Amino acid sequence: NRRHMKSGKFYLRWTFHNGLVEKKEDPLYCFSSSGRGQLHYMLGLPSMVLFEVAASMRSEAELSRRYAAAASELLRFVQRSPHLFCEDFAWETCMAARLAGDTSCVEKLRQRMLDLQHDAGCFHKDPNSKEAVDHTAEISICLCRSGNAVQISSAQEDQWIAGEAEDPV
Repeated sequence: NRRHMKSGKFYLRWTFHNGLVEKKEDPLYCFSSSGRGQLHYMLGLPSMVLFEVAASMRSEAELSRRYAAAASELLRFVQRSPHLFCEDFAWETCMAARLAGDTSCVEKLRQRMLDLQHDAGCFHKDPNSKEAVDHTAEISICLCRSGNAVQISSAQEDQWIAGEAEDPV
């Protein structure tokens, strides 16, 4: 996908037989860094996972570095989008930015998520829909986990995960 990234595209689907599925106008198949209505989480989630894998492989420094570099490359690509802070589906990107230590991006995305909250307390226009439950759960967890992006160190989070400390959030 690197050659496509240079032109602002990232193809999200592939097959074993034909490789990348190049449907440029469908956000379920192609993330366009300049397009509106993009699903930023489609790259935010893999970036977040790659950061987590890198952190879990600290004992293998070169491998950890490579995973972190791939995570950073994906995150930087998503951050090229001029619509990142005004679209509705970027919460995984917020978590990736938190893991990268990009507090400016985290705070902007947190504010965007808070702006999405409706009077009923959920993060969807129809409070009775299953999407309302799904979005509210995902956004609430993201807001909770990203809330102290500046104050929580990796060591503190590792201690919490290992059960050696209170939840720092």
